[in-house]
Amino acid sequence: MPPGRRFHIHDLRHTSASLMIQAGYPPKMLQEIMGHASITTTLDLYGHLYPGDMDRYADRLGDAADLADPAKIRPDEEDDASGKSA
Repeated sequence: MPPGRRFHIHDLRHTSASLMIQAGYPPKMLQEIMGHASITTTLDLYGHLYPGDMDRYADRLGDAADLADPAKIRPDEEDDASGKSA
């Protein structure tokens, strides 16, 4: 804490949120614990503390796509004469 800055009880709230993030709490759980009405509020305040997670989630999404059956994701055949697919 910089010299001359007073300690505020609200600082403990931010410290506890930071520790929960470091412990692996997902954003939605943190939102509920912190009592934020919106996940946007939580991510606006603490999103910068989740830096490596975007890469990890992107990798998991890539892995899931590799395992998925392409025919179930986007059928190649048209279902009716209108040209619309299911």
